[in-house]
This record gives sequence, structure tokens and C-alpha cells, in this order.
Amino acid sequence: MTSLPNWVETAREQWAWRGRVRPLFAVVPGPDQESVWDYPRPPTLALDQREVVICWGDVEVARTRRALRVLETSHPPTYYLPWDDVAKLLLEPASGASFCERKGPARFWITPELVGPFKGEPGSQHW
Repeated sequence: MTSLPNWVETAREQWAWRGRVRPLFAVVPGPDQESVWDYPRPPTLALDQREVVICWGDVEVARTRRALRVLETSHPPTYYLPWDDVAKLLLEPASGASFCERKGPARFWITPELVGPFKGEPGSQHW
């Protein structure tokens, strides 16, 4: 394995939370929940074999058991679905999206199995 550039090591040294120890301000997860504070930093990519179904009203837009989750400390997971498992003709660009220079455009949804607080909420600038 090659070593990381110095600027990466320097940036990582600034991270207060790396998913090793849940901070006291984090919500303790209940049964069938995950804390975003237990996710690693730097992030990891994990296969999620649960069935992911995306519907718009009664219309199914996507269904897969091949979703990938990006897990990073303090962030809700980002899900990536195989394009082959999406009804592409049903999709149109919508407002309310964000953009990351590494991941591209996205919309975010929070589901009941996650507890935070989450990066981006009021008061989270210092994380």
C-alpha cells in the first residue's frame, strides 16, 4: 500500500470524530437503528442487500437488492442504485438537489432507522 500525501494526513489529523467512539452528544440508537456516529471516517463503501424500493405515489421507480451505501461519520448514508434497476423513463430533473464535486448531483432522504445529530444540521459547523 502506498502512503498518503502529507496534505491528506494533515487534513485527517483535524478530524475530531472518526467513528471509533460515539460522542456524548450523539443519540444512542435503539433496536433496529444505526448511529451515524458509529460510521467510519474516512468513509467506506458497503453493499446493502436489503431490498431498496423507490416509489412515486403508487408508481415504482426503482427496486434493487444491489444498492451500495457510502458510510461516513456524522453523515446519513448515501445510496447508489444500479442504473439497470431504475425505470429511467420515469425520471426528470427536479429542484431541491445538492451537488458534490466528487459524487455529483443528489437528493437526500432520512429514514427512521438512523439517529444523529447529522452533519449539516444547525450547530454542526464545528464537526
